[in-house]
Amino acid sequence: MVERFIRTPEEIIEELFEEKASRKKRPKPVEKRVWASLEHSFKVMVSEMFEEAKQKGPKQQCEWVALVDGDRKQIIYLLQEAKKQGISITIVCDFIHVLEYLWEASQPFFGGVDESELWVKERLLRILQGKSSSTAAGMRRTQPKIN
Repeated sequence: MVERFIRTPEEIIEELFEEKASRKKRPKPVEKRVWASLEHSFKVMVSEMFEEAKQKGPKQQCEWVALVDGDRKQIIYLLQEAKKQGISITIVCDFIHVLEYLWEASQPFFGGVDESELWVKERLLRILQGKSSSTAAGMRRTQPKIN
């Protein structure tokens, strides 16, 4: 079993942006499986993932964890299948896409990288602290008007 790798939002920000960040030693994943398909729908893939995982651990003694990119449909399908199978699952959302969107959103406001970086760090920290709705609302209020 792999121990959880828990970090605070501040530690994540430090790790992403500081060159000399104090990095905690990460545990290595065990029996990690990456899924992708261009032929099958995500719903079909989720069903297949659950079937494979049940075969590997029929007694479900380990915590089930799924990493997704935050797509609502992915999360809905995972939760539906978990409920159907009677399995408790932890869903982890990858925030790297959010980070990319923040960098893109900073461009109209700032000419330099340093100003953009500070703006991105502040908003990413708020998002990681669970304040995504108010952060998004603040960004909408301050966006430049394009005619």
